[in-house]
Amino acid sequence: MNKKILIVTSIFVLGILFYYFIETEQSFRSDVRDTLIDTGLKQDFERPYSTLDDHPIAYYAINEEISEITSINQETYELLPQTLIIPSGNYMIYDNIYQLDEEGLYRFILPGVENSQRIVYNGNDVEKLLSAISWIYTHGNSDSGKSIELLNQKAMNSKIFGICTTISKWLIQTLEEQNVSSRLVQTMTLDDWNTYNNGHTMIEVYRDDLQKWVLYDLDNNAFFTENGNYLSLIEFTDNIKNKNNYKIHYLSSDAKIDISNFKSKNSYDYSFFAESIYSNEDSLRNWYSRIAQVSLIQNENLDFNFSDEENKIKIENFAPNYKFIERDYFMTKFYE
Repeated sequence: MNKKILIVTSIFVLGILFYYFIETEQSFRSDVRDTLIDTGLKQDFERPYSTLDDHPIAYYAINEEISEITSINQETYELLPQTLIIPSGNYMIYDNIYQLDEEGLYRFILPGVENSQRIVYNGNDVEKLLSAISWIYTHGNSDSGKSIELLNQKAMNSKIFGICTTISKWLIQTLEEQNVSSRLVQTMTLDDWNTYNNGHTMIEVYRDDLQKWVLYDLDNNAFFTENGNYLSLIEFTDNIKNKNNYKIHYLSSDAKIDISNFKSKNSYDYSFFAESIYSNEDSLRNWYSRIAQVSLIQNENLDFNFSDEENKIKIENFAPNYKFIERDYFMTKFYE
């Protein structure tokens, strides 16, 4: 009798487990469904839509705006080149022809199949080039350490996720190829140091139209002004220390951070910390107040020069390639 009860109980438990497995395992349910359809025991469901109903979509993104563009009827066109930066013109992609006449970022989406994007730049407006790159790049670390060539390849079809050093070095190379003068710059804190939040890497771009060096933080899609005047690195750090009345302007309104994959080499998840920095402008300004207390500019020897004599020993102790020079020489060397 006990044996029969044990058998019945076992069958009952196995039945519950089998039912639970069917209800929760999507892949198993799908396999069973396909088998029943193949054997004729179940009628296939005909969906009221298919991939034939999908059509290509194209967008133009510049600064904080993104808008859909439509295809044109044009007999003269070129196939979309396999380079990230292209000149303006009429191009065919996904069997549609688009007029890409404005400088900026163009995105092409074939739903469920492929994404593509290209930057149109004719050498006219460097800020539109920076805006396009800003739309492509988001702070994270899954692409950190990749070569410039791999970043250029991935950027034709995807977002790029990297740290501030990644985007800054990629930018320097990209701008050099477009005959735009730029240089790598850094800032650091004079507050107590920790292992994760002591400084920042950005770039300065020489703006021919302004006849000056201008600071750009592509890691945060930002540049800075005071009373309408663009700020250089040294002007930015001086403003933070003395006035703190600078204004932040944004080159794009893309996602600011890839918190899903912001991890250190030992797999520590920094997403909570990172999101607290980038969540709004006030928290971003507080972060700049910490990490932008010292200006450092990379020289021809790949060292970073600074001119803060009062904190010379502390700054030089932070990194072996941080080298002090006199303030007057600093200004003459880098800003005249």
